[in-house]
Amino acid sequence: MASVALSDKRRMADTILAEETGRFVRRLKAALPKEIFARLEAEGLEERLHNCLERNFRGIFSRYLETADGRKIRNCAESDEAGEGVARGVSRRTPDEVAELLNAYGIEDRVSSGDIESSPVLEAGGGRDMEIYTNSILRQKTDAGAFLTSENTCEVVKCAFRDNALKPKNVTDVKLCVNIPDAVLVDPAFRYHAAVRYLARDLVAAHFAAVIESEIEALGPPEGIDGGALIERIIDLGSRQDSADFDMAGICKSISSSSGIESIYAQGYAAAVNTITSTLDAARMSYQFLENCQNSRTTVIREYGDDDPAGLPDEHYRISFRLLDDSRLAGECGAYDAEIKAFEDKVGHLWELVDVIYQDSKSVFKVNDFDDLAKKNKNRLKKLPLEWGDISFQHRKESVRARLARMHERITNMYEFLYPIERRVMEERLAVLEAEYARLDYMANPHLLQSGLVLDVDLTSIKRKKTTLDSMAIVLAEFLRTAPSAFHDAALSV
Repeated sequence: MASVALSDKRRMADTILAEETGRFVRRLKAALPKEIFARLEAEGLEERLHNCLERNFRGIFSRYLETADGRKIRNCAESDEAGEGVARGVSRRTPDEVAELLNAYGIEDRVSSGDIESSPVLEAGGGRDMEIYTNSILRQKTDAGAFLTSENTCEVVKCAFRDNALKPKNVTDVKLCVNIPDAVLVDPAFRYHAAVRYLARDLVAAHFAAVIESEIEALGPPEGIDGGALIERIIDLGSRQDSADFDMAGICKSISSSSGIESIYAQGYAAAVNTITSTLDAARMSYQFLENCQNSRTTVIREYGDDDPAGLPDEHYRISFRLLDDSRLAGECGAYDAEIKAFEDKVGHLWELVDVIYQDSKSVFKVNDFDDLAKKNKNRLKKLPLEWGDISFQHRKESVRARLARMHERITNMYEFLYPIERRVMEERLAVLEAEYARLDYMANPHLLQSGLVLDVDLTSIKRKKTTLDSMAIVLAEFLRTAPSAFHDAALSV
């Protein structure tokens, strides 16, 4: 189903509605006397039924597109070109497809895929590894360009290089977060067809048929039914049926269960885990720790069992990847917002404390800083749009980093070369907040993620050697190339 062309989506809905209309007409033909059914048929029963079904289907489908699940296929429903360009794997060609493509251009001799398949570039391991490594050397970069190929950069959420805290001169830390969106893992055409099939056949047509049959029963015995009254009744029911009568939350769950989406996710994720472990083994990047939580679809792989940076060698890595749905992504965003809010409160508390002590330490007889100068001359200025006192830092949206730097400045100005207990306490607290800021800044913001597969890589590598960095680049290139195919294969098996 996932391989069906998106250009056939409207034809699919019309076909299902036509089938359901024909099925219901045949049921009426068997249930009603011949003369009454002949009159209904003469008055355009089938066409009117089809129009009623189509109108109700369009209404409920429009409401479905506004849900979280519906938004994933909205572009697919509106544009064939957008839908066909979503999946990155579509642009890749198998050897057989390349041969057929060449033959389609009128080459005299038929092209065999054997030579393509036996190409050393496509052989497992060597050719592709050499290509990636050579490109990395030619670029001679120490940023994302040396870590990922150009075809994967659109999936990068965060890539940060920084000096290692323990050995800043010789060792570098790298943080990479890659997000493979849901639309790449599961073809939007699959979701579209599953939604259309359920809404048109299992919801609208079944519901409409049940209502019509109950109305027929209410009109009395079949022999006494007035054909004209029945036609008017059908038209009236079709016009009065409102899509608001349906529970969209329940509909989304039913579509997901009927289409086998959960089975696709389960099979695809399990295959993705096997892919990354086998890729690590092929790249000779052994690991001592692997935790695979299949129920929560979270996997953690570490090169060493210990996770304390102080006890690890200069070359090590940690991989964490997880499959996020909309509800889990919303939970991660909420937890991130709460953590940021708590950190900002801590910074604000220290800021107020430093500001109180700083204001008390200033001499009232001289100008100590710009704030004092502005206050002293404010009556002589023609226009002062903003007072640069408490309002400046309490109500303006200053960044946390700027406040941390300003607190350093104020503490230095207050005490200069003196180190009383107050200064030591504030500087210790400030150091803790700066470390916390560095950690939060190093994290990937979940608000930038989409539902789908999220891969987090944290590695440490020696700057001159870059052993782990180069090997991980090869692993990631292979994993990002093959991971979506695991979900595509699962979709084809459903």
